[in-house]
Amino acid sequence: MFDLTATRTALTNVIALWPLLADAVGARPAGDWPPAMGISRLREPDEAGDGRPGDVRPLPISVDVFDAMTEITERLVDLADRIAADTQRPAMSHAPRTAGWPAADRERRDQLADADAADPRRWRYTGQRSAPAAAQWLAHRLSAKPGGPFAPLALQHLHQIQRAAETAADRIETLLRIARRTTATGRTHDGCGGDLMVSGGDGTDPAIDCDACGRRWTLDTTAAA
Repeated sequence: MFDLTATRTALTNVIALWPLLADAVGARPAGDWPPAMGISRLREPDEAGDGRPGDVRPLPISVDVFDAMTEITERLVDLADRIAADTQRPAMSHAPRTAGWPAADRERRDQLADADAADPRRWRYTGQRSAPAAAQWLAHRLSAKPGGPFAPLALQHLHQIQRAAETAADRIETLLRIARRTTATGRTHDGCGGDLMVSGGDGTDPAIDCDACGRRWTLDTTAAA
């Protein structure tokens, strides 16, 4: 089912978080996910962890972030291209250069044609074609009032925008360590046999939870690797 509010929110997040993602290309990595140490160092909440942080050598750029930005841009720009091709009408033509058109009428028609072609609501197939620009244009199309150089969006367009927007926003939040994730460790709890799940990735301390008995451990991120 199409969710207009969620789709608008996702597009807004893409626009707002894109500068942070661009900064993250050259930033020090925030850590692997799942934690590189696996679950070899588990401690109960009341246990003290000691040791010192391991040495982390950052790459010159974050390849994962760079690749993600490229893929997100390609997907959003391609979607804007396809929706514009389906819904955006061609610009009005200029007055024909034939006899029978009074000069004043020809000038007026040409002015209207130029204004129609330059309408800022139009999607451009050349020039600035970034993920934020595509997200902004798609957001405007969702809230467009009747009129303008467009036909109404079809239901399939709405679903396409929602999928692309939510996928892009989720990926950006994950890369920026905003979204908290839960991943299976592939191990079981010796006490009850439940699966051990590791949660984290949002900047808070990661933790291990047993999905059967609910017991929790935290990962000792201060211990030397």
